[in-house]
Amino acid sequence: MTKPTIGARRTVADQVSIEPQRMIVEEKIDPGQPFPSQCEIAARLGASRASGREAISALSAAGLVQVENGRGVFVRAHNEQSSSESPEN
Repeated sequence: MTKPTIGARRTVADQVSIEPQRMIVEEKIDPGQPFPSQCEIAARLGASRASGREAISALSAAGLVQVENGRGVFVRAHNEQSSSESPEN
């Protein structure tokens, strides 16, 4: 990972959400496909479950995934995404 520039500090959740966000935006995860759970994201990226939860919240707020209570998290159709389709660098 690169060092953040001064004034551009990222939280662990921000850092954890970047790679999954890139995968979605670059269409490596198909729309409608289940998205990894909070625990899976955290384990894959070496972060806490809380950071995984925050990352999913950030992805949901960006319109990249849809959280369905009792069912899971699913990738949204690429044409349903919000206007901000490129991940932060």
